[in-house]
Amino acid sequence: MIVFCRYGNYMSESTALRVKICPLACCLFLGHASGLLAAELVLEKVPPLTVEQAPAYPQNLARYYLGAKVEAAPQSVPIADLHLSSKWEDTNTAEAALLCNDPTIGYALPSGSTTLLVSFAKIETIDSICFLNRGAKGEVKIAISNAKLPADSPQWHEVAQQQLTSDAVKAKMGPSEAKYVRLTFDVTEPGRIAGFGIYCTATVSDFTMARPRRVSVQEKPDNLALISYSLTDLHARSRALYVSSGEDFKQANNMIDDQPATSFTFAATDPAPVAIIDLGKVTRLRRISALYSPRSGNMDFFVLQSLPGAAAENPTQTLRFDDSAVADLKLVGSVVDDGRGRAAIDFP
Repeated sequence: MIVFCRYGNYMSESTALRVKICPLACCLFLGHASGLLAAELVLEKVPPLTVEQAPAYPQNLARYYLGAKVEAAPQSVPIADLHLSSKWEDTNTAEAALLCNDPTIGYALPSGSTTLLVSFAKIETIDSICFLNRGAKGEVKIAISNAKLPADSPQWHEVAQQQLTSDAVKAKMGPSEAKYVRLTFDVTEPGRIAGFGIYCTATVSDFTMARPRRVSVQEKPDNLALISYSLTDLHARSRALYVSSGEDFKQANNMIDDQPATSFTFAATDPAPVAIIDLGKVTRLRRISALYSPRSGNMDFFVLQSLPGAAAENPTQTLRFDDSAVADLKLVGSVVDDGRGRAAIDFP
């Protein structure tokens, strides 16, 4: 999957572009489309993941494909009402969005008290929790249990209390064993949360032995297949393969680690930021979404099944796209962004 972006007032030496590539991206190109067509594009290979990096990439257990469930109180919205965002808007009200792999769809937090109950398929060793906050003010209390309890039961074990700061909210919870997690929000100003994650203690086995898929949704809406599983997931053998710039290329996999608090920063002087994500195999794609530092401009999405030339079989240290390779790209959609910092498209 290839994306061209045209940003207004982008070339600022004091501002670097932070990009978070989200579900169903294969190759991402960020830059001025006409500039790419007029010049050769040179990319540098991202170093392979090492054992030492594994602790930085814990797996997100709060996902439907791993058997997680969520319900809200005092009012729960059924998963059938889950509404996928398109382009840059987000009007979803169903808490089911929090367990989907698309962080461009969020969940509305109204003023007052809201409780979210998240359950896993089995008892897990959990370590931390993180989500994106858009405008909500107040605090959240987090409690855990190995047994199913009423939301107001005094037997819940409280493990964290956190203010709802802007952007990413992160709290340490363990390591602790739990099958149920309760989040109690006390909100003074309403907002939206997205990019929800509850993370286990990271181990090397998470990369060598994939967890079994346990989709447990009883009432399946037609759109669940699009957002129940992300193909750009480090734990599903996807990798960041090439980037055009950056201070530390090893951090490029932050774009696909399912952690909203992490990102990859391209150089501020890079006129055409580019990232290529290798899905590990040719597969069918129907949706792409991305989070990035807010910029006004255009984002164009393209697809390709293999790298150009010899790099298709043996990725080289430096990858070069000439004019003809860029011209052959297949456009699947475009998004005109007004500075919201997120984009999503659906296509055949």
